[in-house]
Formats: sequence, structure tokens, C-alpha cells
Amino acid sequence: MLVRGRLPCTILLFAALLVTGTPSLSAAAAAPLKVQAASPPDHPIEHRPGGSSGQPHGYIPCDLYNAYHLNGTALDGTGVTIAIIDWYLQPSIRSDLRAFDQAFGLPNPPSFDVVFPFGRPTQTDTSDETALDVEWAHAMAPGARIVLVETNLDEGIFNAIRYSAQALNADVVSMSWGTGELGFSRQELQQRDQLMVPLTGNGHPVTYLAAAMDTGFQNATRSAPVPPVSGTAWPAAAPGAIGVGGTSLAPSAFGRSSFPASHTGCSGADPATAGVTQQNETVWGNQCSVPTGNPCGGTGGGPSTFDSRPAWQTTSFSKRTIPDLSMLADPETGVAVYSFGAWVNGLIGGTSLATPMWAGIVARLDQKRHSIGLPSLGVSQSWSWPYAAPSQAFNDIVTGSSPAYPNDPCPASLGEMNCAAHAGYDLSTGRGSPSLQALLSALAKPTTLRLSSSSAAGLTAGETLQLTARVSQALGDPAGSVRFSLDGRAAGGAVVLSSDQAGMDLTIQDAGPHTVTAAFTTDPGDPVFGASQGSLALTVSPAPEPPSTGGG
Repeated sequence: MLVRGRLPCTILLFAALLVTGTPSLSAAAAAPLKVQAASPPDHPIEHRPGGSSGQPHGYIPCDLYNAYHLNGTALDGTGVTIAIIDWYLQPSIRSDLRAFDQAFGLPNPPSFDVVFPFGRPTQTDTSDETALDVEWAHAMAPGARIVLVETNLDEGIFNAIRYSAQALNADVVSMSWGTGELGFSRQELQQRDQLMVPLTGNGHPVTYLAAAMDTGFQNATRSAPVPPVSGTAWPAAAPGAIGVGGTSLAPSAFGRSSFPASHTGCSGADPATAGVTQQNETVWGNQCSVPTGNPCGGTGGGPSTFDSRPAWQTTSFSKRTIPDLSMLADPETGVAVYSFGAWVNGLIGGTSLATPMWAGIVARLDQKRHSIGLPSLGVSQSWSWPYAAPSQAFNDIVTGSSPAYPNDPCPASLGEMNCAAHAGYDLSTGRGSPSLQALLSALAKPTTLRLSSSSAAGLTAGETLQLTARVSQALGDPAGSVRFSLDGRAAGGAVVLSSDQAGMDLTIQDAGPHTVTAAFTTDPGDPVFGASQGSLALTVSPAPEPPSTGGG
């Protein structure tokens, strides 16, 4: 079943997608897939509707800036494109975003486009989902370009994934929706996984972020008192995606002593005491009572039924597991959203909030990487940045479960496969929430190339110069090739790196000063390394005159 952030309804989707390894896509008929909201059925994510109408309710951007220490950097996502995929039409989204920005002192995005790549949607989104996604991605990265991709609820929602990367050249794709993977056959799931293959048509790395849903622990055998789910969330569990779970934050994380019912500023907060810790950030999990009307909910997570654990996922499970990361999602506190010309008179949350906020964080990381010649972040077969970063790059969530104890359907007796948070990776919050400065230190380090030669000293014309180029990057083993040149002219073809180095023997015929250059080029679509070069200056001595022979 296709699940979206907060829709309380249940509908049917008649669609299938045949996806090959190439950019071409085609749709085919299939059995109907059941579609519902990412929140449990009949359990909308708008809570605590009290307060004055016409005012924002819940936390606002400056609160999140304080909690996640986003004020200490000039990075704002400039030069980065965030694509947000939603279904149905939201006709007031442009004016809604302007009103949101004006209320909280945010600049308008440098570019905000709404596109209908597969035809104008025939229905209107009445769920406030689109406004939540756009406003909170922009709030976290106000300098980023935003492209809203709107489709009908059919195969277009799947095709939009590939479209966002290839046609829009997006750096980050945000998807606040998901579908239980048991709604697909193994073959169908593998085909859909190809939508997020690491190498897009233009060789551009992309971070695909997808909500882990709001249905608590997910697997094929979950039983009462928890409502059944149709497997772990896709696309969150796709090997090319990053699944986003949800947390709860106590007022102290925002530098506050209590929860504000409604406000327009952060004058009551103390930035000096604000910040997430293991004490004030916990798993988002709801207490539940089934069948008495309070279904179990909270951040989604669990092992895939079909996909094996990728090489980059450093867990003890044999299958791909989600979430990978988490951020604020608890609807009991919620955030302010301006939708259809007015403030939503209630509180909105769920992993539909955490996902676009992480999109904004990634945009900031990409901006810094671009400034030092690195490509955008992404996922390859052997590398994924949430797992390449050290543990201190995240706030490790160690308290809580989803659903909340005692309704936890995967108790501690099952070992690591349980919903309770613990030190390190877990199935509730993954590796944790962002610590921006530590992420920047870990993921925005330049690629370096050092060119050396053991035979440069004393080289004479006509002799061979032995060159070695060593490429290094703190995030992993380099992949790419090196081209050598002499005085600006190419010297042979590309030399593929072996481990971290490439070599060439170069014969220099002319005496005098020379410059040898080695330029590293990363493999197309590689999300780790950037181009780099190094040079070596040397002076070649004239070849000795041959000995003369005397005449008789």
C-alpha cells in the first residue's frame, strides 16, 4: 500500500511500473495496490487543535535552528536543487510559501518551480501535505532552489523519481510517502529499486530521502494489538534511498521551559541552552489501544523482506533495514504550516516533516561540498554517506520505542531486532538526528592529489621520468582515473587508479624547465570524490655530448 505522510483516508491505486536499468520507463497494468496515509488508518496527524485561529501553532523555523544548531553557519543551500515529489494539485502553494516566509523572516527561495511532467493533476491535495513539505524544506535551506513535482496518484508518482534526477538535475529528492513493499512482487520491487540507481543519466549523484512512515515497527508478521502493515516502507528501504524516521523533542531542546501553544517568534527561547541531547530527543512512538480507537503509531522502521543488506550498511542484519536517519516528527508538538491561505489550526508532524527537513540539511552539506570541488552527496553500491560519517556526526537516540512500550511488537528478547532505541544503530531512529557542524567536518573534505617522482633529481634529456600520483579522500577509497600532461600537452591516455595511485613513465627529450601535471577525474556519478590535480616542476639537464673520436 502506498503510504503518504498524513492522509487519513484509504484509496486504491491501479498502477505498475516496468523499470529497466536504462532511463526509459514504461507502465503496465497490474493488480490494484492498496494506498493509505503514512499515519495509521483513520488517525490524522493533526493533534491539539486548540489555540487562536489565524495564528501559527507548534514550533517554527527559529526553534528548529536552535535545537539543531543551524545558526552557526552561513550555509543556506545556495546553488543546490531540492525536488519534492507530491501527488495531486496544490493551487495556492506559491502564495502559501510567501506568507510562511514573511511570518518568520525567511527570504523567498531563489527559484520555486511547480512542474507537471506527466500531465496536470486532476485532483486537489486537501491534506496540507504539500505545504508541509515545501515550507519545511525551504525553512531548513532558504537559499536552495525548490522544484515541486506534482502528479496524479498513478504510475506518475514513481516516474517522478527518475524525472527529478535526470530532467531536473536535482541534488536532493524528498518523498514524504511510501508503500509497503509486500504490495509488490520481488521482481516488481527490484524493478522499482532501479529508479534510484546510483548512476543517473547525467552522472550526477543524488540523495533520495523517503519517509519511513508513521506506523511503528514494520515487518511481514506484525500482529495485534498493532494493526497489520504491508511490509517495510518503500522507497525508504530501497538500496539507493535513505529512509527517514522520527523523533520527539522536549521543550529544553529548543531552549524553552514549556511547549508554546502558538507563537510567531523565538523571543521566549534561550539559544544558549538549546540543543538536542540524548536526554531531550527520544523516539517518536505513540501509546496505543487497539481496537478501542487509538492505533499504534510512531516512527516507522524494520527489515526489508526482499532487499539484502547493502555493503555500506554497517549493521548486523542480513536484510536492508530502515530508518537510516531521523529528525523531529512528533505531531503532539508539531510545527506551524500555512496552507490554502491560512495557518493550519492544529499541529502537524510525522515522518512527512522529518523528511523535507533532512532535505534541507543535505542541501547545506551539498553547498559546502560544491565550494571545495566535491560532487553532491549520494549513494553508490559500496558507499552511503549516513554510514560513512562517524558516530559523532549524529545525535544518537537511546530512549524510547515505536510504538511506545508496552505495545512494542518486537521486544528486547529478539535482540537487535526490536523497536527500542539503544546506543548505535537501531530500527527506531537509525543512526540518529543531524549534528550539522560534525557532518560538515566529516563529509566536506577536499580530494587531494600528490604527484611525486623518485627519478626527477638529476634527470637528463632522453631519460625516463617515473611518476606516481596518489589520490586521497578521508571518506573512502578513490575511484576514477588520472591523466598526465607535460607542459600543458597530454602525455598518453587516462590511467585508472589502482588502490589510491596511478603511475606513468614519461621520457622527456628536451632540456630545460618543465612542468608535469596529473589531473584526477572521479567516475561519473561517484558521490564521494571531487576532481583534483597536482603538479611537479623540474629542470632537465642537457644530455652529455657523445665522446669524440680522433682521426689518424
